[in-house]
Formats: sequence, structure tokens, C-alpha cells
Amino acid sequence: MSFYPTGLLRLLLSSIFFSFGLITHESPLRAESLKAFDSERKQAAAKVYEEKKMFKAAIGEYDQLAAAGEKELKRLNGGKMTWSQEELKVARDLAKTLYKRGSCYRRLGAWDEAMRDFERCHSYGYKGRRLDYFLGEGYAHFGKYNDALKHLKLVLANPDSLDRDHIASIYSICATAYDGIGDQKNKLESLNKAIAVAEKPARFLKERATHFQNTKQWQKAIDDYNKCESLKGLTVSSYYGRGRCYMELARYEEAALDFSSCVELEPQRGGYYAARAGAYEKAGKKDQALADRRKVAEIGEDFELPLNTNRSSAKARDPSKKQ
Repeated sequence: MSFYPTGLLRLLLSSIFFSFGLITHESPLRAESLKAFDSERKQAAAKVYEEKKMFKAAIGEYDQLAAAGEKELKRLNGGKMTWSQEELKVARDLAKTLYKRGSCYRRLGAWDEAMRDFERCHSYGYKGRRLDYFLGEGYAHFGKYNDALKHLKLVLANPDSLDRDHIASIYSICATAYDGIGDQKNKLESLNKAIAVAEKPARFLKERATHFQNTKQWQKAIDDYNKCESLKGLTVSSYYGRGRCYMELARYEEAALDFSSCVELEPQRGGYYAARAGAYEKAGKKDQALADRRKVAEIGEDFELPLNTNRSSAKARDPSKKQ
């Protein structure tokens, strides 16, 4: 005789099957619980990937979270102009996901994707000083300087809890933006603020030295290069820049010393030998100038001088001992 569970026994079996996911027709409450659990799992996985600097893997998790958020928001909102509390919550969660994914793209240098996420995040009403910083940085990267300044000024209006070098970096980006719109006065003021606030001002001194050099303020540029040298040492590009300033001031021996440092750091670059040859000629050192000209003929002169700015510092040598 067949046995059919009745009453209480059937209810008990149903509960057991439900607990183990054996019933195919899940209740709405269980579906929501599973959805929430899956979302939390993906967020946790993305966080771990970010901590391990596996940004592409993190982006993969955020892709799924963002797609789910957009689908849910579309289902709830359907294009209406007003949003319910539930819709606002979904939008906030989606904005957070876009922000996190954009941060990963930023770390990878994928600025197109990063800014697309940051802008959409901002359009959903997500606020925050760090988002404003990312937007300002991104707009400056793409040459949208007025937009960059708008967001960077919001960050600088409330700089509490930011470390000094971070604030200095923001002023440096502002200087780039002001330069982009042709406002040299505010560019210089931003660089001055960066130098004043930074715990490690060498980088910003170099930026101001370049500004002075571009505006033909030769001695001011040299002064900043000297300060930078005393703090950190100079890179090949800084030696070359200071050498050009010395040339403009007819200080040819000092120029030759700086160009010698360039030669020491990058001995296969013909342009540095050519620059030093010019300094030697002006200083009346014809034999040394001729030797450098021969070196240029041997390896060729690279007029554009694309510089390796990360090369280690070198001490200038007495050019009279080089030949």
C-alpha cells in the first residue's frame, strides 16, 4: 500500500526541503535573501581583489553588481521623474559600485572607463571629497580644466583629515588646470601653496622651477632647482633645465657642469653632448667642445631630448677633467 504523508508530516518535509533549496518555487522573501547574499559575496570578493591589487578581477565583480543594480533600478523606476525611498536606496548602492569600479579603472590608468563611472556615480547624487578629487584629476587629464577646478576647489574647501602632501598634490593639479586656461597668476599661486604645505616639497619646487624657466625668469628657476637639489638631488631633466638657465645668464662654466651631469646619467644621448659643446664653446674651451662635437657625430643628436625623469641624481663633475 502506498504511503502519502499527511498534515503535519507533509509540512515538516516541505520545511526540510526548503531549507536545503530543494523546492524550485522559492518564496519572494527567500529570493531576496539569496540576492542579498550574492551581492554581499561579490562585494567581499571585490574588496579582497582590490587589497591584492588584482584590479581587473575586482572590476569583474563590480560589473555584475552594477548590471544587477541597473536592472533593479529600471524595474522599480521605469523612467519616472520621481523616486521612491526604495529606488533611492538602489541608486545609492549602484553609485557606490560605480565609484569602486571607477577607482579600479583609475588604478589601471584606464581613464576613459574610470571617468565614465565617476560621472555616472556623481549623477546619482553620490557625494564625497574623494569623488570630487577623482573627478578633478580626471577632468584635468582630459583637458577639461574649468570642470577640474570646480571639483578640486570643493576638496580644498574642506581639507581636514587630508595629509599635507595630498593637499599639495591637489594644488599641483590646480596649477596644471590654471596653466591650461592661460591663468599664469593663479598657476604660480597654486604652486606656491603646494610648496608651502608639502612635507616633501622637492617635486613641487621642480614644477615651479619649470614655470619660471618657461616664463624666462632664469634666476628664480635656478634658485628652485638649487633648493630641490639640496632636498632630494636632481634628475637628468632638472640638470638639463638648470643648465639651460645658466646658458641664458651667460654662466657657461656652470652650464657645462650641469650638462656633464646629464652626460653621466645618460651617456648615449647625443643632445647632452651637443648642449655641453655649446657651453664649452662659449666658455672658450675649444678642444673640449670639439671632442663633444665628435661624440655627437658618432651617436647622433636627439634634438627633442625625451628625458627619463626618474633617473637617479648625479653629482656634476668638473668639465676640465673630462677630456
